[in-house]
Parts: sequence; structure tokens; C-alpha cells
Amino acid sequence: MNSFVIVVQNKNMIKKTKSILGFVAVLLFGLGHVQAENIDVKTYLDGIEKIKRVPINGLSMAKANGEIIFISSNGHYVIRNGKLLDVWNNIEIDNFKKLEESKKINFKQIGLNITDLTSIKVGNGDSEVSIFIDPYCPNCTNLLNHINTLKDEYTFNVIITPLLGKKSVIAAKYLVCNVDKDERYNVLLNKQFLNQAPIEDCKYGQIQKSMVTANLMGINAVPFTVSANGVTIRGFRASTYNKRLRENL
Repeated sequence: MNSFVIVVQNKNMIKKTKSILGFVAVLLFGLGHVQAENIDVKTYLDGIEKIKRVPINGLSMAKANGEIIFISSNGHYVIRNGKLLDVWNNIEIDNFKKLEESKKINFKQIGLNITDLTSIKVGNGDSEVSIFIDPYCPNCTNLLNHINTLKDEYTFNVIITPLLGKKSVIAAKYLVCNVDKDERYNVLLNKQFLNQAPIEDCKYGQIQKSMVTANLMGINAVPFTVSANGVTIRGFRASTYNKRLRENL
């Protein structure tokens, strides 16, 4: 049997798969349905009869309402009738310029409210920038120090995203559950979370949302910056960071 192919034919498995895809849609769009090129996503989710993961990384084939479509693993792209659709931005990709545009992340366009995540606001500038960081990431700390010099020009949403293992998750819980929101930036910057434990009844739904969001956005390393116009910056280099932000206002 081809190890690349997973066939979902059992009714319970199909129901579970649709529930997962439905959660993705609700998380990203905040709506019961979203349309792109006349595709009603909810209708397709409800109509899924069979799903196979094809031997191409991150792509699945689905039969929905008698029609074959291809869906990316994070729900960003759909291939239907030979057309590539960017569901997040509600456009058909029919040239290279649109393909590049589809790589941008517009949180408002996809209905994702940054305040629902583990975000810390830094600065009060007109341009809004989002940064995903891990508490134990050394280069994230370098970036946190660096944005102190840009607080008048930008408003930064620093999103705590524990990608580096158990100790990062514990630190994130401590920051969210034990530390007042206004103090989190200083505690994070000065590593005051080290060897600290979160309260026992810590509710960490925001952390889970941040992790799911990072996964869906393809964020597998930090720091990860989303500039004011949606262009992404992976990593941090002090010599080029300011220029890249200003180029993408």
C-alpha cells in the first residue's frame, strides 16, 4: 500500500475530518461561510464524502457535493475546475503577481483578531506589525530589544508562541496566567519567567489559539514578523530589519 495515501471512507472519520476543517474555517474566517470565486466553504465542508491525501506535501483531494476539489492542508488554497483559488484573500490566482500577493498575511481580511491570541502591545505608531516569538528564543529577545527603538513609528503585536518545547509552554502559561498584561513585555524581555510555574488553574486557550494560528500560517520558526502590508519576515537581522519594515508599509 502506498504510504502517502490516506483514504477517509469511514463515516465517523469523515465527520471528524469535516469538524477539523470547520474549526480551521471558523478560526481563520470567524464566519459560518466564506466565498471565493463562488465557492461556499461551508457547503463544501458539509458535502465532503471522501478525502484522500495525495502524494504531494500538504495537499488533499476531496469529493464534495459530487465535485472533485483539492485543498491545501491549512485551507488557504483550493483548486477547482483547474483554477487556483486563494480562499483567505478571496481571489483567483491566474498570474505570478497574484501568486506573490497570496503569500501576504492580512489578519483582518481573514477575520482573525490578534487580541484573541497571546498578544502583547508594544508602541503606539500608526503602522501595525505582528511578531510571533518564543520565550526561550535568543534571537526573539534580540528583536524585542530592537523594537524598543521603533515604538513611536509602529505598534507591535508581540504574540507568544511556544514552539521550542515544554519549557516554552510553561513559560507562556506563566506569562499569560500569572503576569499582568501591562507587565508581560518587561517580564519577557528580562527573562523573569525563568524557573517560574503557572498557577494551577491556568486557562491557556489563547496559547492554544496562537499555536494553531502559527501552524496554519506555516510558521515553524521564530521570530516571524508580519509587516504592515502583510509581507512576512523570517528571523531577525538588525542591519536589515528596519529597511524591510519600511519597504512594506
